[in-house]
Amino acid sequence: MASAEPLPSSLSVSPHLQLKAQLFPAEPIPFQAGIYLGIPELGKLLLMDSSDLVQSALNARTQAYAPYSRFQVGAALLTKSGAIVPGANLENASYGLTICAERAAVGNAIVAGHRDFLAIAVASETGVTPCGACRQVLHEFAPNLTVYCADTRGSVIKTSLERLLPDSFGARDLEG
Repeated sequence: MASAEPLPSSLSVSPHLQLKAQLFPAEPIPFQAGIYLGIPELGKLLLMDSSDLVQSALNARTQAYAPYSRFQVGAALLTKSGAIVPGANLENASYGLTICAERAAVGNAIVAGHRDFLAIAVASETGVTPCGACRQVLHEFAPNLTVYCADTRGSVIKTSLERLLPDSFGARDLEG
């Protein structure tokens, strides 16, 4: 794996996220940076401040049910229609039944009638990336998803699902 370029010192990026940026080539961004999301199918360009999506994930994090690990995670999915759908992790005493914030957000979005996603923000104390199971579930709906990983100190890293899940498995692999 090629190493990532050093991060500019002017960006607010925690040492933990700097290490992640080296492991997963990504584009670090300041928390207040704006993003443009093209929606050619709708014939318009949606202007959104990435901090809105990240703040939604941080807000969702406060609703996490994490009595065992105390590791709260929030997620917020941006749908193609412009809706932001939150999710939070839900732990269970039988650890394997725990639901991650990202999958909770996908479930909430599906129930609300959304199936097309443009971006997700994931917020935790340390700025984690989605786990493997979440990456696979996100890939089912949005292989080209933009991913923002935020910590509670205001650092944000922008990457993509393609970078986090290279050589992915999908519906195309089930075709004969």
